[in-house]
Formats: sequence, structure tokens, C-alpha cells
Amino acid sequence: MANFGARDAVASALRLEQMGRARQLQGCAEELRALEEALAALRSELEAL
Repeated sequence: MANFGARDAVASALRLEQMGRARQLQGCAEELRALEEALAALRSELEAL
């Protein structure tokens, strides 16, 4: 994702990874939604190429 400049997706994925490693599940659903939205935006941009 970082190769495509998808900073929002990269940041959300990193936060989810950190939350999982810390076994901190509070807020994971919201962060997952943010990641899904960022990936959807990336997909749209890639399809437009």
C-alpha cells in the first residue's frame, strides 16, 4: 500500500497491527472500518489508471 502513496490505509493497518499485538481490542472495529474505507478509495484510484 505504501508503494501507492496510500498513507491512510498504511496508517490504519499499522494501528490495527499494534492494537492486536498489544491485545487492545477496544476501538478495533472503528479502525477496521477506517482501513476498509481507505482501501476502497485506493482501489478506485487504481481502477482509474
